[in-house]
Amino acid sequence: MNFSLRLNAMRSAVGILFVVLASVTSASAIAQDVAQPSEASARLADPLDRNLFQSVAPGNKANQVQSDDPLRWTLSANTQDSAPIAPALEQQQPTTPSCTNWPADSLDGWNSHSWSCCRPFCADPCCSVYGQVQALFLTRGSGFSNRPIVVAGAAPGTTFLSTSNINPDFTPGVQATFGMPLYGGWGAEFDYFSLFPGNESAAFADPAGGLTFPVAVGGNVFQNLERVQVDYSSWLNSFALNFPCCCGCCEVCCDDCGCCQVGDGSGSGLVRSQSFSWFGGFRYLNFGERLNIAGQGLGAAPGEVGQYNVRTSNNLYGAQLGARMRRTQGRWGWDATGTAGIFGNDAQQSQFVQDFPHDPGSVLRNVSTSRSGVAFVGQGNVSGLYALTNVWNLRAGYNVIWVEGLALAPDQLNYNFATAGTGTQLNNNGGIFLHGVNVGLEARW
Repeated sequence: MNFSLRLNAMRSAVGILFVVLASVTSASAIAQDVAQPSEASARLADPLDRNLFQSVAPGNKANQVQSDDPLRWTLSANTQDSAPIAPALEQQQPTTPSCTNWPADSLDGWNSHSWSCCRPFCADPCCSVYGQVQALFLTRGSGFSNRPIVVAGAAPGTTFLSTSNINPDFTPGVQATFGMPLYGGWGAEFDYFSLFPGNESAAFADPAGGLTFPVAVGGNVFQNLERVQVDYSSWLNSFALNFPCCCGCCEVCCDDCGCCQVGDGSGSGLVRSQSFSWFGGFRYLNFGERLNIAGQGLGAAPGEVGQYNVRTSNNLYGAQLGARMRRTQGRWGWDATGTAGIFGNDAQQSQFVQDFPHDPGSVLRNVSTSRSGVAFVGQGNVSGLYALTNVWNLRAGYNVIWVEGLALAPDQLNYNFATAGTGTQLNNNGGIFLHGVNVGLEARW
């Protein structure tokens, strides 16, 4: 009885064990079947899995696998045998075209990738740092009244030498400008302008003597002159600080990698930009002159020469307003600038007259005078532009400068040396007009 019970129990245990083993085996098989496609799906979904290999039969094309990720991966396989090879993985940005749409002949092979928006003059017409250096070649109108200097004593009314004989003709100079953007369309610009001292001379001689100044004078040399020489020079310096407010646009089509469609090179489809600026600022202008009349008396020794020297200085301070317009297309462009302002003028003049230099009492006049006044300064320029590189531009143009309310040296002449206190007047009603060409370089970056 006990043996039969034990045998039945053993049979039941073996059956239960068999059922358990069968269940475990089936569960393991199902788990493997599920795990394999899940792993494959995970490997395909992960674009960084570089251990994925695929074999294809000879002649078949490589399969392409693409996930929802923006990065696309191309899988290539060896077409000569079935041995797996490492795939050639190429990363691309599907929404960004390649930078190959820049016509080689449109701007003579300029490097478009160094530009932030494919521009021949500036990325933004109003947001560039810029500098200019120009040489000026100007002609000056006298601006002072025509007054006689030497007349014939024996024949009154005959003028041999006057201030019209010292009319300055050609004056070179230089101009330098530097500007930078600040914020909100506003910027700062510094401008320096200078004309080199111009010198003009005129002389007249009569061995028989009889030359004199237009009115009766004191002294010895100036009573009966046989030779007179006049030397005249002038100079100008200007400093300005302006604050321009600019608005502009650049007509150009650029893609995401900085390349542009600029046309076929004929010039009709090139980059165009335009801007307009108005500005206000402060300006200091200094204009000075020197006039010297040297006269030698009849029969006097070579060293016995009388001197009449007049110097004037004008210091102009004030505010100015201006505007600038700029247009470019391709390599070519132009700009025009105009300024005007009302200034206070601190004018000064000094006179020194000496008869025979070796005589202790030969100084006939040594005076100086100052006076405040009002002056006007207007200036304009029109220049053509040609782009040498994407930074440097060649400039050439024409300038006009008009200044009124100046004390000019020829206007201060007073020949009455015999009366004390003369020569202290100051005439500040003169003016100058300058015009001429400019040539220089400009940089914008």
